[in-house]
Amino acid sequence: MSIPLFKPTIKRKDMDSVLTCLVSDQIGPSSLAEDLIQHISHDLGTSGGCALREFSRALSLLLDGMGLVRGDRVILSPLSPQVYLRTFEEKGIVPLYADVDEASGTIDPEKIAPLMAYHPKALFVVHPLGFIQPIEALEQYGLPLVEDISQSLGATLGDRKTGTWGRYVLLGMEFHHIITSGGGTLLLARSGEDGAALAEKSSLLSGESFLPDMNGSLGLVQWVQLEGFLEKRRQLAELFERSSARGRHSSFRPAEGENPVWYGYPLYLRDSMKEIRQYALKKGIETAMAFGGCCIDFMEDRNQCPAASRLAMGTLLFPLYPMMGQKNGELISRVLTTLP
Repeated sequence: MSIPLFKPTIKRKDMDSVLTCLVSDQIGPSSLAEDLIQHISHDLGTSGGCALREFSRALSLLLDGMGLVRGDRVILSPLSPQVYLRTFEEKGIVPLYADVDEASGTIDPEKIAPLMAYHPKALFVVHPLGFIQPIEALEQYGLPLVEDISQSLGATLGDRKTGTWGRYVLLGMEFHHIITSGGGTLLLARSGEDGAALAEKSSLLSGESFLPDMNGSLGLVQWVQLEGFLEKRRQLAELFERSSARGRHSSFRPAEGENPVWYGYPLYLRDSMKEIRQYALKKGIETAMAFGGCCIDFMEDRNQCPAASRLAMGTLLFPLYPMMGQKNGELISRVLTTLP
């Protein structure tokens, strides 16, 4: 059996909380989802928010809560997940793409300056693969920041965590995110005023739009154990870094003072991706294009963002997650050393 690219961080003992929900009357949205919001809001310094079943619903609610209307423009990285583009299209929001720094996959702040002439209403900051965007440089443009920490929960820059900069914060909890609660997304607001605006818009949604307590219970269990899971990711990353340093390909490098969360292990390839993926699969390791299906794949002219285009075409993602186990970690380490 091959090593999957992603694996939910769920232990057998964690299912006790789910079973408690199943034998109670709290399978649907109720107190546990609210508890999860309160715990994470307290840690990130937000005023609260909503727990939705799907990322697209959370993003749609956010656009409404911000008062964005058809024709408004917003800035984001072309390496952002395509759910942004789909939701923007549904709402009539126009994306403006800022190219990235090829060494880290994060937005190049200088690329935002020419986009300001289009009077954007917000800047969407998606921390790619657990690496932190140059947030202080981005703040200088004075735009409301929407911070997506789905791939970076727990990453730090100096003494600040991801999720502490944004006026709004999105935290996806799908099987491929840092918290894997079986689905759902938290949408949090920094200020009470913004939180009230979200609450007003969310009151118009049907009950099935919100996160069930079964998922909330898993999220709470994983939140309590988060630091241990992050440490396992760091240990694997250190092992993979030593191995890839002896090979021909390069990984991303964190900025000074940055402690990323290793969402996966990205390699920027010097040779054919197809050949290397086949080699890894023969060794029993699943891989994927690190930015496959991102917004840049749907741009009419990829040459507008050449650095992002090169990264999208040449970056391969290897598995890295807490439930991997020592044996599988050592196998990936050996393969990283011997990649063609």
